[in-house]
Amino acid sequence: EGKPVPEIIWHGVLPYNPDWAWHSHTLAFSFEMPDTNTIVYIAMNMHWENHTFVLPYFTENQTWFLLANTALPCPLDIHPIGEELPLGQPEMIPVERRSVVILLSRAE
Repeated sequence: EGKPVPEIIWHGVLPYNPDWAWHSHTLAFSFEMPDTNTIVYIAMNMHWENHTFVLPYFTENQTWFLLANTALPCPLDIHPIGEELPLGQPEMIPVERRSVVILLSRAE
């Protein structure tokens, strides 16, 4: 028996609103990890300018954690699983030009 495949929810700089235009340089997506209470959110900014992404709302008590930010210098760019940087409950996240940010959300 196979494992469940998580449903991917697509976003743009605004939640649930991906920009599929050929000239778009920003895209984000989220999915829930099977058998956990964890949501993964990945924001990609391939534009030559910085952009702010509005985070999707999932639950009232969700807390965001930074897993990776490719704009940061090593070793600050990636946090080991279980040692993610707590961000609290921000409504938005800045994503620097040509970088990727990976967040985890857990209901507290």
